[in-house]
Amino acid sequence: MLFMGIALLNIFSKLSLNSRIIQGVKLFAPLTFGVYLIHIHPFVAEYLFKDRFADIALNSPVMFIGKIIIFSLCINLVCSIIELVRAKLFKLLKLNVLADAIAAYIQRHFEKLI
Repeated sequence: MLFMGIALLNIFSKLSLNSRIIQGVKLFAPLTFGVYLIHIHPFVAEYLFKDRFADIALNSPVMFIGKIIIFSLCINLVCSIIELVRAKLFKLLKLNVLADAIAAYIQRHFEKLI
């Protein structure tokens, strides 16, 4: 496992990307955690995903893999859009300033405990 991690680090450190790919990564990388939080939320998991994709398993292997990839990309795209709108709304309403102030307050008090 350690060897695989080192190999991946080596491969990606030598990877050369053009500016369009870098801009795409800069756009979507901060949204990834929000995508994760959205799609594991109990409401989403229970009411939107539960039993929705059971019939995919009945398809041929090629269709199965194709549909899994398409649905995964669609879910990621929709959740990314939701997270992007949330981030812009927080910035517009200056809620990120409030969140930063609360985090700084908690950190100051936590450091006193240590």
